[in-house]
Amino acid sequence: MTAPLQKKNSSFVKEAKEGRYFIIAVDAAAQAVLARGIRPDAIVAVESQFAIQDSYASFAKEDFDQIIFFADLCSRPQVARLFKKRIWFASEYAKCQYLDSIKERGIIQNLIPPLGSVGLTAVYLALVIRQSIATSVFVSGMDFSYSAGRTHAKNVAASKRLLANCTRKNGAANYSASLLPPAFPVQSKDKSTMYSSPIMESYAINFAAIFGGQKNLYDMGECGIDLHLKKCTAASVWTVASLQNKGSGQDQAPSGIQIKSEESKKAHEIISGYLVEEKEALNEMKDLLINGEKSSFRKEGITLSQQIMSILSPREYLFLHFPDGNKASTSTPFLKRVRAEIDSFLKILGVY
Repeated sequence: MTAPLQKKNSSFVKEAKEGRYFIIAVDAAAQAVLARGIRPDAIVAVESQFAIQDSYASFAKEDFDQIIFFADLCSRPQVARLFKKRIWFASEYAKCQYLDSIKERGIIQNLIPPLGSVGLTAVYLALVIRQSIATSVFVSGMDFSYSAGRTHAKNVAASKRLLANCTRKNGAANYSASLLPPAFPVQSKDKSTMYSSPIMESYAINFAAIFGGQKNLYDMGECGIDLHLKKCTAASVWTVASLQNKGSGQDQAPSGIQIKSEESKKAHEIISGYLVEEKEALNEMKDLLINGEKSSFRKEGITLSQQIMSILSPREYLFLHFPDGNKASTSTPFLKRVRAEIDSFLKILGVY
């Protein structure tokens, strides 16, 4: 993606620094926002891979203390723990028994649709948490394309790595991303030529299909694939937002859920009980995989494979990320990989 805030948008940047807006940044772009002297009010994170940790390398203690961290259930827990203010959500990225289970227990009331992109997820959350439908939401940096030689915003992890590896033979530009398959040229909103990929283009198509009819949702981006939203320049954001909020007693969106202390206590008990059950189930399966028929957890009346499958099948988080993880299996290679995953999840669950 290209830079979320252009230099010439000085008035918007000044207003953002003054705290006139509630700024939501996606995880990979947060460093670019901070580099402009703007501390985002919230960050949305869905990435689970280790590489995403570089996106927080320049954060100060005050950033981790003050920024609200919207973390997907599958996002990297090592990052979430750094933030003092955390809000967890779950996206239905696949049909899973374990997601059905946490929903039935009331741990998470509603699952976010499978949007695929952290950018789309951030927009979805912004529309959910806004005070009313009259509250304007502006998106920027949702280009789903890039210019020749530059694929990411300045000051983000990917751009910093490119600069760090720059030599006399290898410059700071990445032209292979636009000149080699599967990249292809697309016409930008400003009529210039940019480059995209089948995956990024699909995100743009999904964006237009999902958010195209949303009220008071504006595109302030100056380049990239057309999102089919109302356009708004950075210079007029404050004017548009003020006009939309005048006399906005109608078309109220569902207000945020107010959690009472007794409800919070009950929720904590439900979540704690669930985590205890998960740890017990994982420890049982670990022992069964190590000791087989000699396991102290071995039950009578069913085969070892049946007992393992009864624990493994409803816990798809252990194997869905495998290349062959569309369903549980008792094949030896599959179970060896599951065995390796169990320790990682026990470590995660042990923290909470």
